[in-house]
Parts: sequence; C-alpha cells; structure tokens
Amino acid sequence: MSHSRLDQLASSFADRVNSGETAGHVMIVSRHGKIVFENAYGVRDLQTGEAMHINTKFRIASMTKPVTAVAVLSLLEQGKLALSDPVKNYIPEIAQMQVRNPDGSRSPAKRDMTIRDLFTHTSGIGYRFDPVSELGKAYIEAAPYEKADSLEEAVRIIAAQDLYFTPGEKFLYSYSTDILGRIVEVVSGENFADYAERVIFKQLGMQDTSFTISEADKDRLASVYTKAPDQSLTPVPGDLFGNPFDPKTWPSGGAGLISTAPDYIRFAMMLVNQGSLDGVQILSPASVELMGSDHLPRAVQEQLEMSPLAGVGMGLGVAVTKDAARTGRLGASGDMAWGGHYDTQFFVSPRYGIAAVIMTQLQPHPEAPSTDTMALFKTQVLASVKN
Repeated sequence: MSHSRLDQLASSFADRVNSGETAGHVMIVSRHGKIVFENAYGVRDLQTGEAMHINTKFRIASMTKPVTAVAVLSLLEQGKLALSDPVKNYIPEIAQMQVRNPDGSRSPAKRDMTIRDLFTHTSGIGYRFDPVSELGKAYIEAAPYEKADSLEEAVRIIAAQDLYFTPGEKFLYSYSTDILGRIVEVVSGENFADYAERVIFKQLGMQDTSFTISEADKDRLASVYTKAPDQSLTPVPGDLFGNPFDPKTWPSGGAGLISTAPDYIRFAMMLVNQGSLDGVQILSPASVELMGSDHLPRAVQEQLEMSPLAGVGMGLGVAVTKDAARTGRLGASGDMAWGGHYDTQFFVSPRYGIAAVIMTQLQPHPEAPSTDTMALFKTQVLASVKN
C-alpha cells in the first residue's frame, strides 16, 4: 500500500470535517488480513466537543443487512432452508399479502415470495421512505419500528400491508431483511439478537456490536446530524430504526445494529478471507461466493442497466460489482459493498485483498447535496494499492 496515498485519503475526509460537511469519522483499511490504515478525525458530538475515537460507536443502520445475510447463510449451510423456499413456509402471514394495483384494487401475486426475493429486494414489500404513493404512506403509517414490541410483531405489521408488485418483477429497497431476521428466529428457535451474537459476533470478537446500547456506553455513541437549510450541521432528534437505549427494542435485521469500525472491519475481513478469520470459520468459501454473486432476475438486471446502477448487481445482502467499466469507478468484478442510512459504508475487494470501513453519522436531507462517501472512499483506498 502507498502510505502517501493513504495520507491523501485521510486529508480528503478531514477536509469534509473542516468544511462543516460532517462532524467526524472513523476509517479502517485492511489488506491480506492485516490492518494497514486507521484514522479517527473530528468529534463525535459537536455540543460537547468530544473527539472521535477509533472505538466510537455508531448506528450502522442498513450495514446490519450483510450481517443478517450471513446469519441466514449459516442456516442454509446447515441444510435448514433454501433460497428457493417460499417465505410463507416460515411466516404464514406472508401468504395474505396481495399486490396493490394502480387503480387501488388488489390482486393475488402471480407467484410466491421466496427467501431469495427477500435477499435481493425483489419481494414487492415496501419501506418507510416513500411519502408520495398511497401505498408508501400506508407503510409509513404502519410504523413497525415505533409500534412493535418484538420482531415477530414487526413482521406481522409488515405482512398486513400490500405488495408493490409480484415478487421478482422489480427491485425495491424494503423491509425484506427484517423478515429474513424473523426467519432466523423461526428456523433456529432463538431470538435473532442471540443467534447473531452466538454465531457471528462472539466468534469474530465483535464485542462492541449489538442491537441495543447500555447507558454506561452512551458517551461512546456518535451523535447523528443532518443539514439545516443554511447547510450547517444540526442534531437529529429521535431514532428512525428503534431506540438503541431501550432494551425492549426488537432486533431489526435491516437496520438495528450499533457497532464500531474495529468490530465491523473484522466482519469485512472475514468476508474477503472467504468466510474465515483468525482460524474461526463463519461461512464456507462456497457460501461467500454465493453471497457475492448477482441474484437479480434477468429482467430486473436489464432495468438497472438503464440506471446509475449499471454494472452493479445484487448479491445476498450486498451489492456486487459485475463490470467495473460499466460503473465508471475504481473496482473489480466480485467486489461487495453496502452502506447505512447515516452514511456508514464498507466494501471488500477479493481481487486486491482489501476490506475497508468508514463510519460517519450524517442523515441525508433532500435539500442537501449527496456526499457520495462510498465513491470517494473506495476510489482513494483502491488508488493506494501498489501491487
């Protein structure tokens, strides 16, 4: 690795903090199983001025999804489920979901929803980010994060809504991964949080990763900010994905985890090392290869080729690079990546042996310009590779 270019990476993101774009960040990069770069800059809280530290905790939101994917794949390896299984076999309420037509009427889906549909966000299920359509408003009003006391109840609330389309027809970001978390509970007989702790976190030494946080660790958690109309940073009240300080908060497989960069880099290093780390095997190499393959139906792939996602496919809980030239960015076929709502990001590049994580806490605002953190971060990390 080029240390001068890694210094440029640090400088680029320091400029973001110094210009008031973010409050602070933590970055870690590993190559071939060794940490080659660590950087913490800025503050975790603007009001107190407390500095950002390597071990600062972050709400990683949708970076929970790859973790949930690994949990499900561990059950697949045990022969307890298959990607082609209908979801209704594990969650009967799913069978009641119908497609909402443009005229407001409902009709049965043309086929069953499968576990693979949940992984690839082609299930037809919605999320909480569509305030325009009537169906989107219904999902927002359903509010499983606010109204449910358990993952089982949250999935029951989701299953009471309509589908946007027949499973497999389109790509739509959704609550699908929360349903995968519930499938883990049904199949394993354990609470999803307990299963993730036993099978993933404890095995990898991820001692700072969990779905809730104690009051004793409150001062380690970075504050979330968004951009005010004058583009200054302003605190975000409340939590979109459940209160992490409430021990009764249900474990959201889609967005619920709290973690640190040192913890998550170990998860990423496990993936780039084909499922193992420090002698502990979480998945087989075959499962990691399956996870990093494009699972989108051909018709959906063609739809995305006409969008900014050209050259990118959908693996099992991660985005996968199919054609770096089509993306127009540095990368290689087989790269896996995902980000969180509060601008946490990670990627792994098996070709270059790279695993990299950046943690910030900036909630997107419709009137603020996109930060495109992943594009800058991945470009500068890969530009630092010498051979």
